[in-house]
Amino acid sequence: MIALPAIFRGINLNPLAPDSSSYLLWLLSGYSLVLAVLVTTFGRIGDMFGRVRIYNFGFVIFSVGSILLSFTWSTGPAGAIELIAFRAVQAAL
Repeated sequence: MIALPAIFRGINLNPLAPDSSSYLLWLLSGYSLVLAVLVTTFGRIGDMFGRVRIYNFGFVIFSVGSILLSFTWSTGPAGAIELIAFRAVQAAL
């Protein structure tokens, strides 16, 4: 939350402008939405295949999402969509 102004400055987008406020909302709620949807599913998969194995797999996916977030190459609305998608990947496990 504290870094969001710097993140949006980096992609040259004003998140408080009327035409781009939805990007801010999706960036904040997209992570929670994906996490809430997948937490029970991967909990069950962890029970079937082993919690340590699923934890390690989740750590790899989280790391890949974090690396993708650090290399967001677009600016403007395209950059915001990339951030939203990569945060969804990051929250997947």
